[in-house]
Amino acid sequence: YFSKILLLHAHAGEDDRSLAGKVGVAPFLIREYKAAAKNFSLPKTINAIHYIRMTDLQLKGIGAANADQYGLLREMIFKLIH
Repeated sequence: YFSKILLLHAHAGEDDRSLAGKVGVAPFLIREYKAAAKNFSLPKTINAIHYIRMTDLQLKGIGAANADQYGLLREMIFKLIH
């Protein structure tokens, strides 16, 4: 989801049909992704991808031995929202 928003930021200014093809979604969905891109600026989108990646690694036991999986997910969601 966030990688598609990142692509949308990279191709800002193009028409909806072209954007839909580059992002890889149906043309009728591009409005929803544009709304998400307004809520998640480019730096926020990059940070969101980073938080998701770090949480994925921690859930796999890298960098957080014996961590509570629900605590890690709550922390990631908090970081995504704020």
